[in-house]
Amino acid sequence: MRSRLLLLVCLPLIACSACSSSPSPRVSGVGGQGGTNNAGAGQSGGAGQSGGAGQSGGAGQSGGGGAGQGGSVGGDAGAAGGGVAGSAGVAGSGSGGLGGASAGNGGAAGSDAGVPIDAPAGGSFVPAGYMGTPFKKLTIPGIIYAADYDKGFSGVAFCRVGAAVPPTPATCGTPKFDDWCCGANNARCDQRGQAACPIYRQDSNDPTMNDNAGISHMNGGEPDNWAATGPTWVVGADGNPTLTGPTGTVRTPVPYHTDMTTDEDVYISYMFTGQWEDYTVQVMAAGTYAIGGVMGTPPGTQITLDFGTVGATKVTSGVIDVPPSPPPQTEAYHEWFNVSNMGTVTFPAAGTYLMRFTLVAQQFNPLFFTFSKM
Repeated sequence: MRSRLLLLVCLPLIACSACSSSPSPRVSGVGGQGGTNNAGAGQSGGAGQSGGAGQSGGAGQSGGGGAGQGGSVGGDAGAAGGGVAGSAGVAGSGSGGLGGASAGNGGAAGSDAGVPIDAPAGGSFVPAGYMGTPFKKLTIPGIIYAADYDKGFSGVAFCRVGAAVPPTPATCGTPKFDDWCCGANNARCDQRGQAACPIYRQDSNDPTMNDNAGISHMNGGEPDNWAATGPTWVVGADGNPTLTGPTGTVRTPVPYHTDMTTDEDVYISYMFTGQWEDYTVQVMAAGTYAIGGVMGTPPGTQITLDFGTVGATKVTSGVIDVPPSPPPQTEAYHEWFNVSNMGTVTFPAAGTYLMRFTLVAQQFNPLFFTFSKM
């Protein structure tokens, strides 16, 4: 297998969630009314109706009575559909009253719901009519794992081909299941039969599992090693990734799990020129960002990261020449290298964007990309 890099990033393990097309927007929960009597507690907010990326439930108002209990419970977010969490209840203001009630409950993500997206100021720059939905909440600045591309299946959220031919609507979507060993074994394990390391992107509504853009699990049989000695990526308090993490040592294994599957264990593999994946991302502030990441790369690899247009401005990294993994190499695809400042991208405004990652030349294994504000 030529593709899988585990990010030693020292980040929390992130669980995956399934999402497809969103239903109608949710109605937010109604805010609780304040207590009107000295002994009366505020009523709780009603639960929001189920739906897609709904609004949060309103916060309960505080109890107004002198001896009454505290404010009501925050309104519940819509039940199914991945709504945004309800606001916290306001603390009781009555003298001698008990503290404010509990915060509103977060909406439970339904099987057909998109991941909740709290768009920063600036609005959405996602192309009209885009049918994909976020697999995870992805932010810039931050780290974006290659395997966290949007839901929507082949031809919508990604285009993968199984041979060295240019991807077209007719050739998009040849899933690869047999590169999933997660221990010392280097055999070609079919991910559908692995109990120790479960499938990372299984959609219960997709029995054919065509949500797979060609992802593999790190394992010791390749082996998956660090290509050079040096610091690893960590995310700072301001959200910016920096190469200040624990030192990775050349020719030693990158960290990965042998008993589970997280985004740190999986990477896109067996890529061919022209392959692309889409990612819904939230850009938290306008400005220029340096691009880095962790990847196993042979010489001659080129990529682009395109974010659409804002007004007349095309937001793109342009063609990036990805630095190759340094020798000595058993196989470049499995010699994981911490790369920094390999390119930049400038956002004219904060907001929600659609990032398209395209392989322009060669083949490589990307684990994740970093975006650090300059």
